[in-house]
Amino acid sequence: MKSLTLTIVCTLMLSLLSACDSLQRTAARVIPVLELADPDLAADPVICDPAFSGPEPTVDCVIDEISCGTIIEANSSVGSNNWGDDFYRGIYCTPESHDYDNAPEAVYRLTIPPSMMATVQLDSNCVDLDVAGIMWGDEDVCPKLGQLLHVCEMDTSRGGGTIQMSAVDTPTQYLVAVDGKNGESGNYRLSVSCHRYR
Repeated sequence: MKSLTLTIVCTLMLSLLSACDSLQRTAARVIPVLELADPDLAADPVICDPAFSGPEPTVDCVIDEISCGTIIEANSSVGSNNWGDDFYRGIYCTPESHDYDNAPEAVYRLTIPPSMMATVQLDSNCVDLDVAGIMWGDEDVCPKLGQLLHVCEMDTSRGGGTIQMSAVDTPTQYLVAVDGKNGESGNYRLSVSCHRYR
């Protein structure tokens, strides 16, 4: 009997939780395991309308500098449209094709201090955006299709994702890109946290 009562109570609670986004997010803060079931519950939702503004690319494709502790809310439509499926597959970011060719990518320059690990979190509940981190040391131009690149991390999860990048003995520069599946662009939140790992 206790088992049946507990099952009924749990079913009712889950039904209630699925009915309201804000209630789901509150529950996820109290019951962290819910975030594992749906990562979108981990962060407050991004405002979808109106479109956030942002700076235009300054060097070839880079919109702005970011660093440890940065939190940005922006719209990917302000980016350039240099990278697509062939580019990401060619530098081994992902073997998948998601029609990135028709979406502008918002690209940021991140310099990680020595002996640090940076975690970049993308929240994009408005449209399905992905995040990539490419090790790139040239401050004057951005990489192009066909160039040999050694390090790329990409998360193609629905509605955002997380990537990790590191620096060993010297500061290391990465380009962090927010790009849209199926040509989409929209509002997002990008946050950078760092910790010493060696």
